[in-house]
Amino acid sequence: MQYPKVKSALAIDDHTLLIELDNDKKRKYDATPPLKKICSPR
Repeated sequence: MQYPKVKSALAIDDHTLLIELDNDKKRKYDATPPLKKICSPR
């Protein structure tokens, strides 16, 4: 199975990206959970 590739990514607010894929679909991606993981003190 081949996954679609990202054609473009646009920040639409603080932690949300609008991702355009090579199959002409667009998706909103909430980057909050990965950012919390990276930025949380250990």
